[in-house]
Amino acid sequence: MKKNKLQFMFLAVVFIAVFFHVDNIYSADHINKDTIIQSIDIDAGNDKNPEFKVSLYNTRSDVEYIVQSPYITKYKYMTSKIYKLVQYKNGKKTGYVNLTLKSLSDNNNWMFFVNYYSDEDNIKLKYDIKAYTQQTNLNILTFPNENGKYVLKREKASSKVTLSNKVTYLESAKRYVKFGEIISARGLGSTVCEIYKYKSDNVLTKSKDGFNSQITLNSIAKREIRGNWLLSVNPMVDWSHKTAFNTMLKMDFETGTIFFSDGVYRENMYNYVPRSSSVRTYFKNPAGLQVRACKWVLDKGSLFKTVGVYSMYVFADSIGNKGYIPTQPMSEWLKSDYNISYNFYDTRFNSDTMTSLIYIYKDYPDKYVLEKLNRYIAFYKNYYKTKQYKVGKAIFVPDYMDISGKNKINPTSLNHFIAETEVMFLYYNLTGDKECHKIALEMLNSIKLTSSKWIRPNGDLWYRVTPQGVFNTDDYPLVTYNDLVFFKQILKTVEGKIPAEIEKMYQSKEKWAKNHGFL
Repeated sequence: MKKNKLQFMFLAVVFIAVFFHVDNIYSADHINKDTIIQSIDIDAGNDKNPEFKVSLYNTRSDVEYIVQSPYITKYKYMTSKIYKLVQYKNGKKTGYVNLTLKSLSDNNNWMFFVNYYSDEDNIKLKYDIKAYTQQTNLNILTFPNENGKYVLKREKASSKVTLSNKVTYLESAKRYVKFGEIISARGLGSTVCEIYKYKSDNVLTKSKDGFNSQITLNSIAKREIRGNWLLSVNPMVDWSHKTAFNTMLKMDFETGTIFFSDGVYRENMYNYVPRSSSVRTYFKNPAGLQVRACKWVLDKGSLFKTVGVYSMYVFADSIGNKGYIPTQPMSEWLKSDYNISYNFYDTRFNSDTMTSLIYIYKDYPDKYVLEKLNRYIAFYKNYYKTKQYKVGKAIFVPDYMDISGKNKINPTSLNHFIAETEVMFLYYNLTGDKECHKIALEMLNSIKLTSSKWIRPNGDLWYRVTPQGVFNTDDYPLVTYNDLVFFKQILKTVEGKIPAEIEKMYQSKEKWAKNHGFL
């Protein structure tokens, strides 16, 4: 990528606009007006008539931004570009702006992330999203909570309106934008961060050639401001489709999920450290359920295609050299009882991700993703062989393992073990791996051999079995029930039948859940 720099005697700042192919320099008198420091044209047709334009503006004469060469990662179905800007105030380095662009290979869908950090307060940036269109109709879609239920509210946009800092969709002819909620964050380590509400103005203006959204980001010292936006030339969601609408609600409102440039974050567990006593904290989620959720509605809107492909790659990227995705915070319970520390292996989180990657792989068969799956399966085969314990003739493996592999042995939860068995059946179904099939059948047989012991006198199921063969602890109301529904479908697909023992466990759990008002 070429760079041309022009320096002027009376200017204190170098302004650089970054396009997909050329870095150009902008210089201007910036004492009394905003000046551009970065600009990206989104040209779906490669016809030099962009559908969108994203621009970043500096508002301060005593601040400059130096743009570094973008870091580019290319996948089969997506390209990731990270534009890094280093902030200087009066010649001293004070912060940074990272702009991450995820472009799907169809060149019709894009996901943006911004991360803005400064050592000082009140250094404003302005961020513009321009959509070019001759269509004058523009709808604003919001989702107020009425009586405990999120509802779709659609309004016609006036010539100028200020949008609230909440999840908002814009719809015009072949121009669709989604604004995620902007937050500020303070990192605590091990991917854990405090999340704060953030006040951000988003001024939407209509014009003859389209519409423009200008978002003001005002720095908070020692915190990182984070935002994300989606752009598309196709409708984001089929709002008339119930499953698509509910999937959108779960992603955006109901599951405590936040999408960042490096992955999907979820609210911190009550016993995970680090954490804050007064502020909500989040950590990088090893469980890729968003991938699977998008898979079921891929044809119901560009939102699901974009988030599905983005999350497929961020979770595949997270499978490291050890072969699994670590949970990076430490669980105080696991540490005190089993000497399991930071970066531990959680069988359930990993199983959720692997089943999700296997399912979406059928729609997006990238060799890179398959190689990551292969790495995990190789790890799990070894884990199963070296960490197993027996309860009678049944074989189980612990739910958790320390990064060193030298922790005390811990119990097996039924929902964990079912999810692990599902992975082995699905991987065998995808690749024909015979060893994987043998292990899957052995795991299924272990559940069958102990099926009567899992069922409690009240009809519910026990949550776990200990290495000493004790079945105990109350089960979740519906987690294992849903797992059994999924498990039955997989067994029917891969093996052609559902064992009577599995059906009996399912029916017992279902009856208990109905009797107690959970179904």
